[in-house]
Amino acid sequence: MATRSATPRRLYIPDIEIANARIYGRPNFAGLERTHNGRIVNSAGNRNFCIELPDDGIRLADGKGTPVTPEELINMGWTNIRARVDEDQNISCYWMVVKVNFGNRPPVVWSVTGNKRVKVDESTIDLFDGRNFNRIDLTVHPSVRQDWDTGETAISAYLAEGFFYVRTSSFEDAWQNEHPEEFEF
Repeated sequence: MATRSATPRRLYIPDIEIANARIYGRPNFAGLERTHNGRIVNSAGNRNFCIELPDDGIRLADGKGTPVTPEELINMGWTNIRARVDEDQNISCYWMVVKVNFGNRPPVVWSVTGNKRVKVDESTIDLFDGRNFNRIDLTVHPSVRQDWDTGETAISAYLAEGFFYVRTSSFEDAWQNEHPEEFEF
């Protein structure tokens, strides 16, 4: 059994605010088990989605709104940021997995359609899996884990707050204009 040689120092990493994020890949707000080539890639109950990180529009929620780049976040210790590389081995974008957990620290999530904002909870967030979004503004909370023996850290990103601007069709827009009291997410 390994013994703890010293208590690792607790890292402070502030939340980050991301404006105009885009979903990258296939989201799993419902938390369904998913497999790829016979291997489980998402266990049942794990709600998550990937976002493409914009080159600008990322700020630290440090009270000053300090702008940061994806590279700076990696240098701060965000271990869950990945690079998408094109065929010429150039980095085309950075992306990260954002976990959605309604347990100890539930996120505040809003669906925005036209001029209507509806709060989304654990029972309705799975409806996001079939939607397209014009834009997403969100606050991500880092969960820092540090290995007691090696001192290595890993950071998971959890959704703290999100505004998901739903892309609507002209039919939905016409219905909302004609029946504003009946239009719900």
